[in-house]
Amino acid sequence: MLFTLLSPYISNSQPFLFSTIYANTNPSIKNHLWLKLYQFDLSLYPWRVVGDFNCILDAQDKKGGLEFKVNQPIRAFRSFIVDTNLIDLGYNGSKFTWCNNRKATKESLLDLIYVLLIRLGCTSMVKHLTRNASDHNPLLLELNPKGSIRNKLFKFQNFWTSYNESFTIVQDSWPKTF
Repeated sequence: MLFTLLSPYISNSQPFLFSTIYANTNPSIKNHLWLKLYQFDLSLYPWRVVGDFNCILDAQDKKGGLEFKVNQPIRAFRSFIVDTNLIDLGYNGSKFTWCNNRKATKESLLDLIYVLLIRLGCTSMVKHLTRNASDHNPLLLELNPKGSIRNKLFKFQNFWTSYNESFTIVQDSWPKTF
């Protein structure tokens, strides 16, 4: 499921695309969603993608349940993130956003907010709020939050090393002197 809108101006920032998604657990339906998202013209506006991706990227994104194994849906999700240059904003709050609510607890980081930072005129902060009746934690995306000046974390995802282009991007982007 996909819903996308073009936001109006918010305070001093430019308009941006905002997509909310629910990625079905069925791999072929999920691949269809990635293909739809690839069709956006991402050269015009910053893009925020929010929702339940129903996929984790690394073993550290889950607790309990079956052993983490990289499979085709995970590779497709990783490729989608890399190909569209999306960046995980990080978060404040609990590490996991889904819980099976059973005695043998399983938890995963399924609900995420990614951004494509093209001329992004405002800062954003993500909070994982407390879960109530649902098995998912609600996410709060704050645009231009008060006191948002903070050191930005660099998060390295190990799967990036499987893409040869990653090394070129880092080499071209890394400052020559400190």
